[in-house]
Amino acid sequence: MGLSERTSMANAHNADLFVSFHHNAGGGEGFESYIYPGFRHTKTGDIQRIIHASIMEFYASYSLRDRGKKEADFSVLRETDMPAILLENLFLDSAVDTWHLKQPSFVRELSTAIAKSILKAVG
Repeated sequence: MGLSERTSMANAHNADLFVSFHHNAGGGEGFESYIYPGFRHTKTGDIQRIIHASIMEFYASYSLRDRGKKEADFSVLRETDMPAILLENLFLDSAVDTWHLKQPSFVRELSTAIAKSILKAVG
């Protein structure tokens, strides 16, 4: 399913929140989150702050790097009618990050941390 199809589906279903899950590449380590530029002081920015901080509590327990809360003109952030966040969960070209992502227990714990962060953000 293409990016436009994903955002169209979310918009058609009147979703309350759009969360796009990714793994980064291109040199680096750690976690970062993105929202659309200019949304930092909106409900979307509030959601990013809550989700990012909550997920970083998990990553910090593994001494993984916080790359920060960022803004970008990604189509999945731009084309949604609801608050949207993109999560870059570690780097596939980092030996340290990839080692963690290959551990089933780490992936389960990360999934739980993300789910709890979303719940916390939307109440």
